[in-house]
Amino acid sequence: MNEVARHNAFAEDDPALAIACILLIAIAVLPFSGNVEGAGNDFSCFWGAGTMAVDGHAAAAYDWDQLHKQLVLRMPAINQLRYPYDQFPLPFFYPPVFFLVLAPLALLPFPIAFLAWSAAKLSCWLLVIYAIRPRPSALLLALATPPVFYDMFHGQSALLASALLGGILLTLDRRPFLSGILIALLIFKPQFGVLLPFVLIATGRWNAIITAALAILALMLLTGVSFGWDTFKAFV
Repeated sequence: MNEVARHNAFAEDDPALAIACILLIAIAVLPFSGNVEGAGNDFSCFWGAGTMAVDGHAAAAYDWDQLHKQLVLRMPAINQLRYPYDQFPLPFFYPPVFFLVLAPLALLPFPIAFLAWSAAKLSCWLLVIYAIRPRPSALLLALATPPVFYDMFHGQSALLASALLGGILLTLDRRPFLSGILIALLIFKPQFGVLLPFVLIATGRWNAIITAALAILALMLLTGVSFGWDTFKAFV
């Protein structure tokens, strides 16, 4: 019986599947191989907003004109890109609690902060995938999804949100308190708050709901104390 289980486990890691995944990764990377100047475009607005928060002007990050001036001051080359920011703005529209993540990153130079951001969210994503399906082939499949590389190249936040959602679903039954904390961390993507509470209430996940509510309140209090209560007014 053990031999059969072991055979099935190895059978799932088919070399042909691995080759197909590597080809998919190559296809995903190919369109960006000749254009590296746009790397980290979306992350630049995160980093710029974080620098403003560190300087004590977090609320001003929601004003694109002021954020743009900050980016040009710290990264003069951005207006020489193929799609310059003065023509294609990237405003900051995330909730103030996100400053708790962005401010520490803003203490680093932009290239290092971008690498740290990318490595952290990719690690979270792969950790969740491995927890769902502990097979090397599953990790390859996760990496072979074209949106993953697109997210990594531009420095977006969708990969982190996906990792949190996966972690919430994984821990909802066995570790509801941890699931509640992960739900609270997902507050930086408030659009998920439209549907998720109804699902939790309908399924009676009261431990997760109470934990999430308390954790969200704690995050909001910490944000207000750290960056000023006017950040919430500016966000709204």
